Amino acid sequence: MNINLLKSKMALYGDKNYNLADVLGITPASISAKLTGRFKFTLSEIEKIVNHYSLNKADTFDIFFNSNSLVETNANKERGHQQ
Repeated sequence: MNINLLKSKMALYGDKNYNLADVLGITPASISAKLTGRFKFTLSEIEKIVNHYSLNKADTFDIFFNSNSLVETNANKERGHQQ
């Protein structure tokens, strides 16, 4: 995951961590954990981020799907599995 690219998109919109947490419907502590890599974004959360920041396909791939990135699917989350 490319945190710096995501943070640059946040900065363009004047967003802080708590703004993105609000967009995703999660707590600021949860967004902090996701931005530090302790937890992964779900596909649903990625979709909300893509829509909120109007990310194109290249930016979406660069931010979330680089070679070191895995996302937690909603199905795995519901079953309590983490990747």
